[in-house]
Amino acid sequence: MASRPCCWRCLLRSSSSTSSSPRSSIHPTTTIPSIATWTSRNPSARTSFLHTTAVSRAQTGSSLRLKKKTRVKSTKPPAPGERKAVRKRVVLSNTNAVQVPGLEEWPIKTAAEAADGQDGADVKVSATSLAPVGSIVSLPAETVDGLRALESFKPSQGWGFFRTPSCLIRGITEEVLQGMKRSEEKAGDPESVLRRVIIGARGSGKSVLLLQAQGYALMRGWVVLHVPEAQDLTTATTAYGPLSTNPNDRTSTLYSQKDYTAALLTRILRANRTVLSNLTLSQAHPKFPVPLQSNISLDRLAAYGANDPDIAWPAFEALWTELTVPNKGQSGQQKQPPQPRPPILLTLDSLAHASRLTQYLAPSMHYIHAYDLTLLSHFSSYLSGSSTLEPNPSTDTTANNKSFTLPNGGAILAADSMSNRPKNPALDLAIRMASSNTAATSPSSSSAPLDHDPLNPYTPIDPRVMASLTAPHSSARFMRIPPPSRAETRTLLNYYAGSGMMKAPVTDELVSEMWSICGGGGDQAGGGGAQGGRAEEDGGEESAGYDRPPAFSTSHGLRNTLGRGGGEGTIGELERSCVGGFMGGLM
Repeated sequence: MASRPCCWRCLLRSSSSTSSSPRSSIHPTTTIPSIATWTSRNPSARTSFLHTTAVSRAQTGSSLRLKKKTRVKSTKPPAPGERKAVRKRVVLSNTNAVQVPGLEEWPIKTAAEAADGQDGADVKVSATSLAPVGSIVSLPAETVDGLRALESFKPSQGWGFFRTPSCLIRGITEEVLQGMKRSEEKAGDPESVLRRVIIGARGSGKSVLLLQAQGYALMRGWVVLHVPEAQDLTTATTAYGPLSTNPNDRTSTLYSQKDYTAALLTRILRANRTVLSNLTLSQAHPKFPVPLQSNISLDRLAAYGANDPDIAWPAFEALWTELTVPNKGQSGQQKQPPQPRPPILLTLDSLAHASRLTQYLAPSMHYIHAYDLTLLSHFSSYLSGSSTLEPNPSTDTTANNKSFTLPNGGAILAADSMSNRPKNPALDLAIRMASSNTAATSPSSSSAPLDHDPLNPYTPIDPRVMASLTAPHSSARFMRIPPPSRAETRTLLNYYAGSGMMKAPVTDELVSEMWSICGGGGDQAGGGGAQGGRAEEDGGEESAGYDRPPAFSTSHGLRNTLGRGGGEGTIGELERSCVGGFMGGLM
């Protein structure tokens, strides 16, 4: 006899019926057919039964079920690139700001120059029209337009708190401008070209010093080329490609960035249109992709590359060739006597990004060095004074023996950035050795650069970076931004008080407090600007206030101290935000 299938419910009911409990005797249990028995006899009904049971339990459940509402977007999403444009927007004027009384416009002209200007003559700014050290001057409108075209202003510098963009002329500012003046006067002397790497604490004014040099160059009629952020060239965000696919070609290791080069030519054209429009071609360019007229102006030559990224790099090379034609001793393929070529100012910000491996990949799946990109290789070669390309054993090395100088005078300035600085052991070692006047050569060979840190042999050092930044392989010198002097601190506080940003009276106690917190207390002579810059020029000799790093940078020190809220006569919360935001731009 076949056994009847049972389930646990049947067993429980059978055990409860046999129990002697009074409750079970009063209320006898009624036997109910087993569900397992019914579903085993009808397999087709098992699925429908389980579905019906689940639905019934969901309908009779106590949980609250609400219909999900669909959010309706009432605003239009930002267009591509709109957020970046808002993030990088720079406001240079504030019509609601108070005009600072007694603020003079840079350059401060002499009486003779002012008389010549009143006669209606177009007088170029004299090289001697430098503002006094420790004074704050406003930038002319024409210079501001050129600096905006070069993208020299940064959003974090707080220019929009005041009516006109102004800057403080420091001792190190005068030193850089005097070096540019000597380079212009001694045009043709390779030793007169100013090559400096500007270093310093965060917020000390490195980018503003570049801006002041660019403003002076624009007022003097120079041609200014500026790379506002080297990070844009190394983070693999723009198109790139090899210059040549021929393995026997020396340029096969170089990679061009056509879109960025076209954008750079656009900025050069907008900032220097007045100068370039008065210069014409003087050399033949047979390798240029398109035919060129013999009398074409240099602004039209730059427009070729700005409008067509495919020929942007050939246009940049042709423009640079025309700008570096010597004004004396012209020979060779000369079409017509050229106009005198002006000096050139070549600047770059965020040098740490331009002295390391980039995020671009070569066909061999290794990262491309920054010196193998055309624009950064061009800049680093002129900053060093010699080629930064690796020698190619399969070809001749005449390209490496080329002298990278400016025959008509000029300057090459690079600034390190501490705001978004990557790790760069080679640059850090170069700065440390320049400060201690140590030769950056290998102990085994006096001609080979260092490939490791002497203090940490396990840290690899890029020899190409060391050779391009340190002596005896490079002509570049480091220049550290020193803390402000007492007179410069007083000038800043008087400027804030005159503009209405600070309502507290400028007293000797306040000046001493600000000066000490900004790190200027170590410079007893009060002339830290000029001393700090000349220390690197003379080979890194020790000077007061140079080797000792400041406790706070200029902007952070004043920002933290001026931001203290309190009773009457102190700086409030609103003044703290305004002064703190403007400090980066003024210094």
